[in-house]
Amino acid sequence: MSQAIGGGAVNLKQLIYFTKIIEHGNITRAAEQLNLAQTALGIQIRNLEEEVGVALLERHSRGVRPTRAGKILETHAYEILQRIDTALEEVRGATGLEKKSFIIGVTPSIMRLVGAELLTVSQTADSATFRFVEELSFQLLAALTRDEIDYAFAFNIDPTSGVCREALLEERLYFVTADDGERDRSPIGLEEILRTDLALLSSRDIIWNIIHKAAARRSLDVDVAFEVQSTGAIKALVERGVATSVMPYGIIAQELSRKAFVARPISETDVVRTLYLIWSEKSGADVPAKIRELLLGPLVALYSRRLGSQARLL
Repeated sequence: MSQAIGGGAVNLKQLIYFTKIIEHGNITRAAEQLNLAQTALGIQIRNLEEEVGVALLERHSRGVRPTRAGKILETHAYEILQRIDTALEEVRGATGLEKKSFIIGVTPSIMRLVGAELLTVSQTADSATFRFVEELSFQLLAALTRDEIDYAFAFNIDPTSGVCREALLEERLYFVTADDGERDRSPIGLEEILRTDLALLSSRDIIWNIIHKAAARRSLDVDVAFEVQSTGAIKALVERGVATSVMPYGIIAQELSRKAFVARPISETDVVRTLYLIWSEKSGADVPAKIRELLLGPLVALYSRRLGSQARLL
C-alpha cells in the first residue's frame, strides 16, 4: 500500500525502515536488525526523502538523527501503520474475510526496542490482526480491567483480581549518566548510585518502586534530587549533565547509539523489572494459540536478544 506524494509514492516498508533507523540512530545498526544490506537501506531512505521533498535525517559523525521534518514523520509513522491495520480489518469484514482481531498493549520501552517488528507482524499474520496501544504498565493494567485492550505486555504487575498473568523475563536496569568521553562503564552498586543526583518519575512509577524497595532491603536512604513528570524530561536532565537516573535499555537505546549517554550495569541482582503478559480472566485461563504463536514467542525472543546479558528468560 502506498500514498502518492508529489507524483511518487511512500510505501509501508519505507516508514518501517525510517522508524527503525531513528530508534538506533545509526543506519548500519538498523540494517543489521532488519537483515538488509546497508546500501539497500540507504537507498530506501533516500527514495523516501525524494518523495516527500525534504531531508528527514541529518548525518553526523556518530550516526544520524531526525531533522525537524523527520521528527514530524516519526510522530505519525506508528499511527499511520496502525490505521492501515484498521482499514484492512474493515475491508476484510465487508468481504467476509475478517480475521480475529486483538488489541495489544505494550510499554514505551518495548515499542522503542521492537516496535517495527511488532507492526510487521500485524501486516503479515494471515489468521489474526493485532492493533497496538502504547502506555505505561499501570495504565495498561487499568485499560485491561476496563476491557479496552485484550492483552498487554507490562512490567511488575502484582497479582490482581480478575487478571491473569504469565511471567516472561527479568530485565536488569542501567545507571545512566551523560557521556563526557571519560565516564566509567563498569558495574556500579546501589549505594554509590544513591549518592548521585537522581532524577526519577513519581512514586507510581515502576523504577521508583524498584529503587526504593532495593534500598529499604539494605537500610539505605533514597534522596531523589529531581522528581519529574516524563522520561523525556529525565533524559534532558541527564544529557545536560545535571542529573543521573536508572532506566531500562529500551528507553535509552537511541541516546546510547549516538553516544549521548553512558549506561552502567547495576551490581545488585534485585534491581530488575519483570515482564508479564496479562489478560482478563473473562478471556479464559489459557493464552490463545494465535497469540502465543504469532506474537508472544517471537516478541519475547526478539526483546531478549536485543537486551542481551541484561535479560533472563523465566
